[in-house]
Amino acid sequence: MTINDLAFCIATLASKASANTSTTEASLGEASAVLAARSPLAEHVSPDGLLNLAVAGTKTGAVSCVLGSVAEAAASKVQDFTTADVIRLLLAIAKPKGPAVTPAAKEALFLQASALLKPRLPEFTTVEIIKVGLAAGGVAVASE
Repeated sequence: MTINDLAFCIATLASKASANTSTTEASLGEASAVLAARSPLAEHVSPDGLLNLAVAGTKTGAVSCVLGSVAEAAASKVQDFTTADVIRLLLAIAKPKGPAVTPAAKEALFLQASALLKPRLPEFTTVEIIKVGLAAGGVAVASE
């Protein structure tokens, strides 16, 4: 099984969080730890896989150990995401169900995302602006 396949399996199982039992949660945690040990994820996991893992982190705390690696990998690939996906990624990384993503990993992602999103701000809908504001709330990022 490739690292990208493992990421896909974890994200898919985590997306069914309401159906997860304590055994499934434990297995997700173990699989997430294996995935986290395979960092850097940027070399192995597609942008879609990174986004799916980040969203999975909003559904279950079992994947929290890999979210820092996801944020770092996404920061290095931010140009490969659509604007809508960058916003979803920021929201997911900012508001995980389990423990928060480390400030350094979050800052790396938000710095790269801000560089990508800033020139596009005039094109944003009101909803997109609100989502970016919600994601950025409480995130301390050093000035560029």
